[in-house]
Amino acid sequence: RAVIGQQVSTAAARTHGARLAQRYGEPIDDPAGGLTRLFPDMGTLADAAGTPSAGGQAVLAMPAARRRTLVALARAIANGEVDLGAGADWELARRQLAQVPGLGPWTIELIAMRGLGDPDAFTATDLGVRQAAAALGLPDSPAALTRRAAPWCGLTTRPTPRRPSESTARPSTRPCRTTSRSRTTTARSPWTTNRRRAGP
Repeated sequence: RAVIGQQVSTAAARTHGARLAQRYGEPIDDPAGGLTRLFPDMGTLADAAGTPSAGGQAVLAMPAARRRTLVALARAIANGEVDLGAGADWELARRQLAQVPGLGPWTIELIAMRGLGDPDAFTATDLGVRQAAAALGLPDSPAALTRRAAPWCGLTTRPTPRRPSESTARPSTRPCRTTSRSRTTTARSPWTTNRRRAGP
């Protein structure tokens, strides 16, 4: 989903995903009526994304470079070159993802956040995050933002790319607890602290 959703709207990414599931997913019987198909496995996804349709175009209507990235990632996961499974090492997974052509810092961190569940994943290169930081008077370079946010959970930034004005107008006042392999840290949000200093 992170690759499919690159530089497109959420609705477009949802359409791409639904199209893949409808055409290549395995039908299931859901008594509740919510699901009709499973999402295709990585091997099937790699073949589907790279297979021309009858009209001469690939199944997914996306730029060729992004389609190649999707195929490369799906094959790497299917072949065990990238491990995103339960219990996967977060930093090792990042290094593995970085070897996939077409995956940059934003996509890798988004996968770490949503796919691996890393609470410290942080999309510091996201334009919305940087705009929100600038509005709060924070340095907006990715490196400076990462230092400022650590060890704060990147999950607090998820709404920011979509609604930077809301995020800057009503910053969270709740403490963010991050549990790492070595320690648990609780403190006040760096965004809130800076806003108080900048106020009258």
